[in-house]
Amino acid sequence: MIDAGKPISVFGNGSSGRDYTFVDDTVPGIIASLDYDCQFDVFNLGNSSPVTLRTLIATIEEALGNRAEIRWLPDQPGDVLITYSNIGKAQRLLGYAPKVGLREVVGRLVPWHRRTTHAAWLGSRRYAGGLWNIMLSITRNRQ
Repeated sequence: MIDAGKPISVFGNGSSGRDYTFVDDTVPGIIASLDYDCQFDVFNLGNSSPVTLRTLIATIEEALGNRAEIRWLPDQPGDVLITYSNIGKAQRLLGYAPKVGLREVVGRLVPWHRRTTHAAWLGSRRYAGGLWNIMLSITRNRQ
């Protein structure tokens, strides 16, 4: 939506934090857990580095070269201020080590987004929601 110049809704003041994890980091953790000799064990896969919503928006703006038009809304009842994965067990037992940071993820997603979303939807005069929705759909791990 930022790329299309459409306003985005932000609930609260943007200080909420989430643990965004790129699929290239998650898949090796899943594979390692399948190879681990255990029964009914639980592993958190994430990056243990929560990112504030303001930081996420600023990173997307920088990569797009566009400023977001933000529609500030009140906090949503029941929303948790910060969530992130405790990956210590996965690090110790699986050798899990996420490597891809937020700036790199956004840097990879922007060109892909522009190639696929614009080509697929602009011809039909529809817009598929943009990078904002893609970023919010990335695996959000909660403790």
